[in-house]
Amino acid sequence: MTDQTPALHARAAADAIRLLNHATLSPGGRDGWQYPADAHEVVGGLDQMAGDLSQALEQVWMLLVGLAGDDHLRSDRGEVGIDLSAARNALFDAHAAVDQLVGALSRAHSATSALAWDE
Repeated sequence: MTDQTPALHARAAADAIRLLNHATLSPGGRDGWQYPADAHEVVGGLDQMAGDLSQALEQVWMLLVGLAGDDHLRSDRGEVGIDLSAARNALFDAHAAVDQLVGALSRAHSATSALAWDE
């Protein structure tokens, strides 16, 4: 998978989340999705994924900054500065949302660690 472009990796991540949504659709009773530990492991994986999103967002911004600095960026709307500023603001907002998501998933991961199957 190392020869794929960043865009293909992003699409693969989106596809993986879609598959996760399908795999967790039922309330349980299938292998890998029937015990509290299964929920704990899924939350842990989501926590790890969310933690890595910040770096990806920062690297998207650094690409755009580098292209702008090298004068290799234009806007189809004719306003590079406005569109670059809008991208910066949106990426900053996304980064802040990721920070909140990571905190919430970390708390959920911790909380689910105490839950166990009871017969």
